[in-house]
Amino acid sequence: MTSGPSRSELDELALQRLIRAVGPAVGPATASEALASLGIAEIESPAELLRFAEQLMQKGGVFESVGRGLKISALLKGAVPST
Repeated sequence: MTSGPSRSELDELALQRLIRAVGPAVGPATASEALASLGIAEIESPAELLRFAEQLMQKGGVFESVGRGLKISALLKGAVPST
């Protein structure tokens, strides 16, 4: 049994990549900040994953690296980049 609502597969993917890159303290906080700036509670579509990735890329450094990887994942899952 789970104690709370389950996360979407894409949301979990993004969170786990952030945690792997910056640790369990900074990763979730950064994800929450990016989601809030996008006005969404969790990532539920490839298009939202792409927007999330672009938010991370704007932060630079290791966040940009994670964002670039997530952007590739989003595109492979069918997200269409804006022109």
